[in-house]
Amino acid sequence: MSQPLRSNTGRADFTMKENQINRPKQTLVSKTNANSRRPVLGNVTNQVRRQPQRIAKEKHSVLQKQSFGGQENTCLNVQKTVGLASFSIFEDEPTTAAPKVSSQNVQIHEEEPMHDEENLVLRDMVVGLNKHPCFQPHAQRKIEPGSPMVIDSMDRESSTSSPDEFGLDIYVNDIYNYLKAVEPSSRPSRDYMNRQTDVSTSMRNILVDWLVEVGEEYKLQRETLFLAISYIDRFLGLVGVHRPKLQLVGAASMFIAAKYEEIYPPDVAEFVYITDDTYTRSQVLKMESVILKLLNFKVAVPTINWFCERFLDMIKGSDKAKYLAYFLTELSLIEVEEFLDFRPSMIAASAVVLSRSTLKINDPWPVNVEKYSGYSLTDLKDCIQCLFRLYARKSTMPQQAVIEKYKQDRFHNVALVEPPAVLAIH
Repeated sequence: MSQPLRSNTGRADFTMKENQINRPKQTLVSKTNANSRRPVLGNVTNQVRRQPQRIAKEKHSVLQKQSFGGQENTCLNVQKTVGLASFSIFEDEPTTAAPKVSSQNVQIHEEEPMHDEENLVLRDMVVGLNKHPCFQPHAQRKIEPGSPMVIDSMDRESSTSSPDEFGLDIYVNDIYNYLKAVEPSSRPSRDYMNRQTDVSTSMRNILVDWLVEVGEEYKLQRETLFLAISYIDRFLGLVGVHRPKLQLVGAASMFIAAKYEEIYPPDVAEFVYITDDTYTRSQVLKMESVILKLLNFKVAVPTINWFCERFLDMIKGSDKAKYLAYFLTELSLIEVEEFLDFRPSMIAASAVVLSRSTLKINDPWPVNVEKYSGYSLTDLKDCIQCLFRLYARKSTMPQQAVIEKYKQDRFHNVALVEPPAVLAIH
């Protein structure tokens, strides 16, 4: 018999012993397996309740009420408030406040309609400009061959070989170079978790594992997951979070990422529902505001997934190699400490190389992608080795949500592909 949906005593705690953390975790429970237990964030039951604003789906597996703390859960019905009292903001250097602009000094100028006399003067000016030598027809003027105004000199063969529906081909290199230049600012510091006093690295990994399941439950994009985890890591690098509020930080971060990335993001009521009403709607919205303010509203950051998709688009390889690269990039989200020394673009490139090498594809890193990315195999050597070690121990990782996700047929069961015994990339 399944346990009740609401329970104050049967909730998992982050202070569980090491052997409890390392127990194999079950995926979302179906109706045929109601007694399965999920040690990550609590038990999962097949009880379905009617809840507000669930229009997109009629039946969901219920994510049982999760716990990120101990004593506060006993008073959730009495007080559910979120404020800065739950956090301790890290202040390394004092910052000077920006000067306030007085509203009295701001003058609003309204445009006045032009009179007939002004229209006549403007017309005469335009006629005069048309007679100026600089405004003569193109046939009468000579343009230097290297002039930026020569727009007809582009390679027509390249434009016809790969149709560019949105007209972005001429901006591809500029976009990539810009994102590669700003990607270090989207990563937390190497020792950002050492500043947390009530939250450990294993708790952070459990939270990421749960967000992978949330993304699968609501059919969210991969980019949404990567953005949400980026917000969490950057937030943890700025603020000391109390254990009972860690899941709230994760839910609010996923809510922000979904609103930024998804066409139809889940409503805030859905994020209250997945925590089984551990937090209220008001708490999620308040936490959303706190995260955005501390991140200075910088939500458009380059992610590992973005770079990985760009590299794979240039290679045009098989679907199995593509999904295996996606699988490796999501594995790097779990145990992030080993990858904080590498840029997201370098991790993405290493995942592509390791994926194609595992499937024994010739030329794992083509010349055109090497030239575009700016990374050679020598540059990627350390990152590939680190990713390969994580890939080799995938079956013994405490968090298994990513592995279970990529065991599905729609991902070509790439999680079942065993890594090579010896990594040999030339």
